[in-house]
Amino acid sequence: MTTRPKPSERQRDEAAMWVARLSDPDATAKDRAAFTHWLDQDPLHRQAYTELAVLYDTLAPAAQAADRRAGWTSRALAHLQPGPRWGLVASAVAASALLVWIDNPSFLQDMTADIRTGRQPVTAATLPDGSTVRMAAGTALKLDFSGGTRHVRLLHGEALFAVRHDAAHPFSVTTGGYAIRDVGTEFDIADRATESRVFVAQGAVDILANGTPVAPTLHAGDEAILPRHKPATVAQGTPDIALAWLSGRLVVQDTTMTDLAQQLRRYGKRRIFLTPALRDRTVSGTFPLTDPDGALVAVAASVDAHVTFIGPWLALVH
Repeated sequence: MTTRPKPSERQRDEAAMWVARLSDPDATAKDRAAFTHWLDQDPLHRQAYTELAVLYDTLAPAAQAADRRAGWTSRALAHLQPGPRWGLVASAVAASALLVWIDNPSFLQDMTADIRTGRQPVTAATLPDGSTVRMAAGTALKLDFSGGTRHVRLLHGEALFAVRHDAAHPFSVTTGGYAIRDVGTEFDIADRATESRVFVAQGAVDILANGTPVAPTLHAGDEAILPRHKPATVAQGTPDIALAWLSGRLVVQDTTMTDLAQQLRRYGKRRIFLTPALRDRTVSGTFPLTDPDGALVAVAASVDAHVTFIGPWLALVH
């Protein structure tokens, strides 16, 4: 099956910055021209911005009730032309929307999920077919077990599936445009900012894209790295790294700062921003998931960077 690509964390960050910039009553024609140029660079830019626009629509009634005289509605957003009466209310809605987005960047996606986890390190659940799943913090799953189907979509996060054997009804999980299919086994799937990863603890799984295998069958101990725009690779995995999250540790090897920031974000309240020069820097090490702020400071120090905490919600790594 085909999964539509979704905006990256970086693209969502940029979209949020445009929301804040365009909600300013002092936004200029030059600002709007730059915004249009940004939209045209990538269809996912428009998708990321539209997701925030939908969030505006959700929050607009409360803002209108607070100031009915403003005569503003969330539909004004579609015109991208803030007028003189839009200022205070638009800024209030922007602030509210951004607070929701900061607290949970996947807010809209989570509304479609059947299972969602909070910030607790590990959450366990039993699926309708009797299979079990253990999920990391900030994980969301959408289920389809109708008519003999056994399908899970990993919307975001990480999950370890222990699949009940049923040769007549294969079990599949989709993420990042890939489908991971098996009959009865135990495997871990992680959805990262730039890639997905699959580690097989027991048994065997096949990985497909658009119905076509993209790698040899994975057996116990194998790990597949599934980049968004590059061929899949398979290598011998390390359980102590792939499954470290089950014991409250984040163990990484040559992992980009972008992927690391996304993983740490799931365990804490802060939205993490990286300066452009740091996004592709790689890190190796072991960090505690029970102290996300401390882990972020340690991660930053490993690449000679610093962290500035802004209130309880934001962190800038520079």
